[in-house]
Amino acid sequence: MFDLEGQSESMTKPYFKQLGKEDFLWFLDDVVEAARLSRFFKEEALLNVIGTRINNIDALLASNENAYWDEVERAGRRELTNMFKQLCKSQQGPRLQMGKMYAYEIGDRILHDRELCYFIAQTIMDIGFDGETNEGLKVQWVERERWPARVKEILRSRDRGKCAACGVDIVQELHEEGHIDHMFPLAIGGCNDMVNLQLLCSNCNRRKLDRTEATASSVPQYIRRPKTPRRVALPNCPYW
Repeated sequence: MFDLEGQSESMTKPYFKQLGKEDFLWFLDDVVEAARLSRFFKEEALLNVIGTRINNIDALLASNENAYWDEVERAGRRELTNMFKQLCKSQQGPRLQMGKMYAYEIGDRILHDRELCYFIAQTIMDIGFDGETNEGLKVQWVERERWPARVKEILRSRDRGKCAACGVDIVQELHEEGHIDHMFPLAIGGCNDMVNLQLLCSNCNRRKLDRTEATASSVPQYIRRPKTPRRVALPNCPYW
């Protein structure tokens, strides 16, 4: 996203050049906003020029749709592409800093959502890598590792000191150290990445063994969205 010379999956063009129509406009709008929020670019005037150009194109959608699409697909896109190239080349240092910050931010958000980690770990296992036989069976393809102390600290922070299975407070239990568990066991093709790890108490770890069990959310209840929309009492009005 932030590497002008970097190639996308097709290895033929930089990522932003392959975005179609409005996707390119939205992508560039997000990049400009992220650059402003990062504060790495200070008073870079080109950010304001690009932002203003995007706003002017957006405003055309309500007044002249044909002109809007002409800008999105032709003149506006060419102009924005050239300005984006100029920004990337003239601001390489800030661009790399923002990219690093973005990567850490995404990593933190993924790690703190255990259900999302579960999904990613399952996807890695389903892809197979070297962990699939000719018969389609999942087998172990990575060696078990001895985890550094920091891994357990990270998992304890994410799981808020509680067992991911039963919820017992591991921190408050004097004789409970907690165990690092592979959500998808290595024996059936699971990986050693952090997305495949969770913290279990001794009892749950012994019970689980090499089985796979669905995991519960690690996102605190107070910041989750309600599963069903809340009913709002409407005023007694004949027009409702």
